[in-house]
Amino acid sequence: MSFSNKTIILIFCMLLTFLEAPYAQRLLKYRRVQQKQDQWCWAACSQWILAYHNIFPDGYKDDFKAQERIAKYGWVDGRPHNMWNWIYTSSENGRNVNGNVGNGRGINWILPHFGVPVINKQGCHYTFSESHYKKSIEEGHPFVVRWQWSNGGGHFVVAMAYLEGGVTWIMNPWKDDGIQIHDYDWVKRAGRHTWDYTLETKKIDTLPELTAEFPAKVEAGKEYSVKLTAKTQANEDVSSLVYFNKVTQSVTIGDSSATGWTLKWTPKEGDKFIEFEMNYGNARDTIKKEFDITGIHNPNAPTVNAYKNVVHKLGNTYVIEINIPEKNNSKNSLVSLFTLSGKKVLSRSLQGRGTHTIHLNSKVITSGMYILSITNNQLKTNSRLIF
Repeated sequence: MSFSNKTIILIFCMLLTFLEAPYAQRLLKYRRVQQKQDQWCWAACSQWILAYHNIFPDGYKDDFKAQERIAKYGWVDGRPHNMWNWIYTSSENGRNVNGNVGNGRGINWILPHFGVPVINKQGCHYTFSESHYKKSIEEGHPFVVRWQWSNGGGHFVVAMAYLEGGVTWIMNPWKDDGIQIHDYDWVKRAGRHTWDYTLETKKIDTLPELTAEFPAKVEAGKEYSVKLTAKTQANEDVSSLVYFNKVTQSVTIGDSSATGWTLKWTPKEGDKFIEFEMNYGNARDTIKKEFDITGIHNPNAPTVNAYKNVVHKLGNTYVIEINIPEKNNSKNSLVSLFTLSGKKVLSRSLQGRGTHTIHLNSKVITSGMYILSITNNQLKTNSRLIF
């Protein structure tokens, strides 16, 4: 059940450029889980959803031991067979797998057994519209996606995020894949996979909910109040609230008995967003807001434009245009391009000011998201590029 497409391994990267308008995102955070047997994608996806809800089978956080416990329940005979399993079975007695192996219980029985309720409908044989996909993530419901391979067989992954603009994050447990960042259409069908089954989960009571009231517009040097409210459906206290305003800075505010805060925030140069993360054990809720912050743009900073050129004489190329302003004091600029996993795919020195154009072919990069770093005259800028 390997996956052939090139993937992007997730790091929670905050090096983002200014946007023209504010937007919100929802990311259901838990580390990537790798399947510990070549047929255990069903066990690894189950483990991820349980862990997101702060549930660990028999107390095990270790991937192999947790998946082994899940696999023992996943087979009616109680033996952790390294064999594929079902997303749905009509009863807890399971359904036969490969004749003499035995009966496997569907993931629709595994998750409730350990404490996460699911929605059983249509035998799980359906997919989501993009609006349904987004709604489920925004409401804190990760869900299992089953991909049918074009050459037979299938594979399970977990939908864990939806960003404005249709960017989705998929937790793929196969050893060579990881977190995959694509659009909704790619999740439905791409390469040799087609989404054909879905298992929805329900939010459990102890998951925290975080809400915030943001100012409509912000300017550098002015103080703003951000009102935060944190709660759980079970009215239990949250453990902490973490506030980020820069990549290198995090501040914990509040305490275990507080459920509401008013945070004073004065944006400075370099502040591009504010993010709030509430932790309840290993369960988290995150709100992130980006602003077009006026009054702090550095006129000497380079600007970047990136696009795919389909008519270039070299064939299909990816183009990066970098403009070094005339007022910039540096004669040389170092340009580096990274994948989200931190792999450097380009390093180039630019001589002089003005507009520089870089052409890259598909042997160097492919469609996806990258981080472009430009350093000159002790000024460093980072831009997110999407091709």
